[in-house]
Amino acid sequence: MPVANDDETLPLLGNIGQSGGQDSNVSLGKRLHQIVKKYRLDVWIPIIILSSVLIGIAVIFFHSIIPDIGQYAVEGTDFEAEDINFLGISSSGGVNLELTGTAHNNFTNINDKRARSYFRYGGFVIRRLNMQIDDIDMLVYDSKLDDYNRLGSVHIAPFSVSTVDNSDSKMDLYFTLYPDSKGVLGTVKKLLKDPNTQLKLQGDANVKILFMNGYITLTHVRIPIDLKIPKNLLELPEEQDINMNSISCGKDKEALTISCSFGVSVAENPFEKLINILGLKMINIPGSTWRLLAKGCKKDEKSNTGTLKIDSFLLSEMNSTLTVSSTLDIADSDIQKFSSKCKNEKFSALDKFVEDLRYNDRVVFDLRGKSLPGFSDEVSQAFRKISIPIDIPLNLTEKTANLVKNVTMTDLHFRLQDLQTPIVSGILNVWADLQGLEIDDMGVNALKGNANLKYQGDKFGQIVICNWRNATTTIFHPETGKTLAFISSELKDMVIDITDSSVFNSLIMQAMQDGQSEIFIDALVDLKMQSPVGNFVIQDIPGSGKAHFSI
Repeated sequence: MPVANDDETLPLLGNIGQSGGQDSNVSLGKRLHQIVKKYRLDVWIPIIILSSVLIGIAVIFFHSIIPDIGQYAVEGTDFEAEDINFLGISSSGGVNLELTGTAHNNFTNINDKRARSYFRYGGFVIRRLNMQIDDIDMLVYDSKLDDYNRLGSVHIAPFSVSTVDNSDSKMDLYFTLYPDSKGVLGTVKKLLKDPNTQLKLQGDANVKILFMNGYITLTHVRIPIDLKIPKNLLELPEEQDINMNSISCGKDKEALTISCSFGVSVAENPFEKLINILGLKMINIPGSTWRLLAKGCKKDEKSNTGTLKIDSFLLSEMNSTLTVSSTLDIADSDIQKFSSKCKNEKFSALDKFVEDLRYNDRVVFDLRGKSLPGFSDEVSQAFRKISIPIDIPLNLTEKTANLVKNVTMTDLHFRLQDLQTPIVSGILNVWADLQGLEIDDMGVNALKGNANLKYQGDKFGQIVICNWRNATTTIFHPETGKTLAFISSELKDMVIDITDSSVFNSLIMQAMQDGQSEIFIDALVDLKMQSPVGNFVIQDIPGSGKAHFSI
């Protein structure tokens, strides 16, 4: 039997399997290499390209868009304010305001083509943003310094806004305004000195955009706001458009003050242009308290004449008229100083005020801020630095010309003194239309003047009352609704200056024949007024009437 070879004891299949496995491993490696190579071409390269594009878009966005995003937002969004309300003072001393309105997106107004595309397509994808804006520093441009001054800061509560083009967002924003008194007062003075000025405002803010689970922060976003103040932004109304009504004055003996409440109605709202420029439908103006300063005895002196309290009122585009309720409180100490004769002069500061009122047809005084009820001390301190000169044309000449309605004399008797000097005695009666004005302790306590005397249309003489004659005043309220004052003064032995003896003789002959004759009186009357703020004089008030002359 042949002897077996050791090599032949190895399994035949095993040798075959080892040979086939080596070939299989080589084939698998090639296939894996091909798969990786394929995915590199099909996936990684597009991912790299897409990432490069996205990174490029992001770089362009942050490099070109972000620095001027405030400008683009202003160009692409119109905000129509509907109402602004004063909510009070915060614990930190700011002024709380609520502003409601509608924001309309119109990205076609963005001038930069690239920015317009970012806003349009980005807004379509994102749809809506929740935003949080840190305190905004409001800056106003100073042309002299070529720099921006700080007006104050504004804090806005977080809000949501639509980012889709041609969409509207109803917005209810809550502001807290922290005014910087120096910047605000400087701007106010600039507007008063140059009503045709232009304000360049900028808001410097840090904006946080809520994205996924965090905020994207944009720092120092500048929001430009150019306001051109028209020359006649606040148009003073004409005299005939101003009406004072519901005037009521009384004296508080315990407080030693006189308090007058009244309403002022203006036929044409002087703030109408301001409301239109701001684009607001209505503005609630809070109440305020002002010091009333008039010209004193010296040239540059201001005399405190009272405290003016103005109630809160509503400015609305729907109301063409403006009505404001006010109260004027005058202390006895201010009255005494205002009505006392100036040193080495025969007139008082009150006389000068009435003179401007009567002859120059103007009300001239200063309003100086005193307090803002409900506001913090910081805000009131800034308010007290505000001083507004008031110079209002009132055309009082026509009003005073119509003040005296009738001048008559009763119990008019004629006689000759020393057989040659004609004299008359009687009671001079003056009817005055107070045009709705009635104030406690106000009336005429003396009068004087001159009168031309006519008979049958021809002047025959005149009477001159050089010295003040005591007078009494009685107030009447006829059914017509007017307020009439009946002023009476007894005249005794007044000399008649005869200017036409023939006319005078005809008058005497008729009086002797019929017992009396009718004469006509054309007078210029000076009235010494007694009022809660002191005595003052209204001069040269015309009046006319008739009387019965007897011997």
